[in-house]
Amino acid sequence: YIYYGNAAATSLSNGSNTFEFFDDFSNGLGKWTVVSGIWAINSGKMRGTTTNFGERIRATGITFSNHALHFKETWVSGISFQRGSFIRGGADESADSYVSFMYSYGPVHFLCRRLLSVTAVLVTQGTTAPTIGNTYSGIHRASSTTVSAAYPPLYSTFISAIDASFSSGSLGFMSWY
Repeated sequence: YIYYGNAAATSLSNGSNTFEFFDDFSNGLGKWTVVSGIWAINSGKMRGTTTNFGERIRATGITFSNHALHFKETWVSGISFQRGSFIRGGADESADSYVSFMYSYGPVHFLCRRLLSVTAVLVTQGTTAPTIGNTYSGIHRASSTTVSAAYPPLYSTFISAIDASFSSGSLGFMSWY
């Protein structure tokens, strides 16, 4: 049964029992491995105060294949928003990374590939810049050899890239400047 509008009903929701990986950050960074940079939990949100290109944090103990990462991110300050979700095509740190992020100048939504410190912008879209203080929902997914990303409703169309060598890997967040 589903109870709607019943304030006396007990919630049975449990993100960890519903999703293969779930974190509401109520237990700190316990589900994450800091690879580089400064990452902390503040008011129930993970915050990266990274200053260098490629600083990242990844989910601990999860390898995905044909999955989607749903997240929310807030642009806190500055002129660039070059931090975003990443999906890595392998468990080790030398594998391809696909990073999706928004930027304050047009084009605004980027999907980039990084392989052993070599970076390539694969696909861009849009000219509507994100606003400081707003929170945006994002989806970053991998299915077979296709990696794609969107920020609905601001950018609901998925931008995609094909990588025949991509199969499974890790996920997390990375700075891109």
